[in-house]
Amino acid sequence: MKVMALKEARASCIDLLLVIGFTSTLLNKSSIVEGKDEHTTLVSKFYEMKHCTDKKHHIRLSNVTFTAGRHGGNLASADVRYNKGLTSITRISALLNKCGTGPEHCEYFTTWRWDRDVCNMVLAKGMAWTPIVNAIKPSVHCPVQPGPYRIVNATVDWESFERLIPILKLEDQVFKIAFMLYNERKELSMCIQAIVGILRVRA
Repeated sequence: MKVMALKEARASCIDLLLVIGFTSTLLNKSSIVEGKDEHTTLVSKFYEMKHCTDKKHHIRLSNVTFTAGRHGGNLASADVRYNKGLTSITRISALLNKCGTGPEHCEYFTTWRWDRDVCNMVLAKGMAWTPIVNAIKPSVHCPVQPGPYRIVNATVDWESFERLIPILKLEDQVFKIAFMLYNERKELSMCIQAIVGILRVRA
């Protein structure tokens, strides 16, 4: 019970920091990560990306590949089939499991949820997920139409995330992430799971 309470408290604290970070970004305030070498950058190392198989939803990924990116990271590409469109997005949920320095052993870390002005936030520029949204072809907007899509050379802007929550140590970590998106009827519409490492490298 004590362990569960500590995890819940940690999750609540991180959620609060995320809200503060978003507010600071909207007010055009910047955060500096203490001790960070300005000549380095954070890059992704994808171990896995697939659609969730333990939940009912409407997206399918196939032909997933990872190719070398800049500075030693890698980029994710995939064919996407979205079988049922949506009029609006009512919630985004990201379940994070922390895996230490490798993907073999993971434990619950936190869950982030957003349920206000979600579509505009998903499509906003300068967010951690902006490179993923930009990698989707054809471009997506609300309402989202069903049909075939292609993800080409997607990554995550961890530098943006680090600016939002400067005290959250991201480098040399591996996370197993389940990203879930809900439609106008609050039904699960998309669920994508990824295992990704975060490396700090020379820019």
